[in-house]
Amino acid sequence: MNEQNKESFLEKIRSLDYKTKNRLLFILSAIAFLIVLYIWGAYFNFMTMNLVNNNLEQKDNLELKDKIKIGGAFIGQIGENINNYLKNIFSSPKEYNISK
Repeated sequence: MNEQNKESFLEKIRSLDYKTKNRLLFILSAIAFLIVLYIWGAYFNFMTMNLVNNNLEQKDNLELKDKIKIGGAFIGQIGENINNYLKNIFSSPKEYNISK
């Protein structure tokens, strides 16, 4: 019965006109994008909080300039990782085999 419901759902989607299919595709893509963005944001927040908490445990009282240094170091490390990643992509040998 569950398989029959899936087929009827797919048949309903197939029977929609082109404009409605595009609208449905746009809406579902936007929802998927927001879910992925939310998960990425939660992960990024978790990672930054762990880094800051580890640094805070090492020092009891941090001044504002120390907090800025910690945040700057973290952002700098992210920038360095992205830079290395892009260097690896663009400097890797171009060994693409395209056969016709």
